[in-house]
Amino acid sequence: MFFALFLPPFVSAGAGEASVQAQLLILGILVQLTAITSDIVMALFGRTVTKSINENTRARLIMAWILGLLLMAIAVNLHLQFI
Repeated sequence: MFFALFLPPFVSAGAGEASVQAQLLILGILVQLTAITSDIVMALFGRTVTKSINENTRARLIMAWILGLLLMAIAVNLHLQFI
């Protein structure tokens, strides 16, 4: 779906059908390479952040409080229908 909607504006149709197919193939490969690279970087970053948080008790406690308060705020909002 992504390729059908997003890539055609970047393809030049002047050189024929074979050229259009080659351009779409190259653009599709570039999208996949970019996605794989960014996914790997995010996974490594996530692993590092998770390890740091798990080793720091104070950070876990602060996050637990913040998330608990956030959930309570959502519950109050739903009950009182502010939004």
